[in-house]
Amino acid sequence: YGKEELDKNYQLLIYEDVEKKGQKRKAVDFFTVDGTREDGQHPRRLCLWCFSCSVAMNDLQKHEVHSVIITSGTLSPMNSTAEAFGVPFPVVLENRHVIDP
Repeated sequence: YGKEELDKNYQLLIYEDVEKKGQKRKAVDFFTVDGTREDGQHPRRLCLWCFSCSVAMNDLQKHEVHSVIITSGTLSPMNSTAEAFGVPFPVVLENRHVIDP
C-alpha cells in the first residue's frame, strides 16, 4: 500500500497505559504479567486501526477466495453496505425486517 492508501484507511494511535485505582490488570503481553514494566514506567501501546472493510475484502479477492458469508443485523441498506466492502457481490440475500419500522 502507498502512503495515500494508508492515510485514507488507517489510523495510528500511541498511548500510555496508565493504571486506574481499583482496576485489576490483565496480562497484556508475553513479557509482563501485570502490565507494569520493571523500571516502573507505564507501558506504551501502539495501535494501527483499519477503518475500511474494503482493505480486507480486496485482499481476500486477490487470494481468489470463492465464498464469503457476511451476516449482521445492521447491514441495511444493502446497496451502500455492498459498496463499502469494495468488491462485487453476485449473490445477495436480504430478509425483511423483523421489527416494523
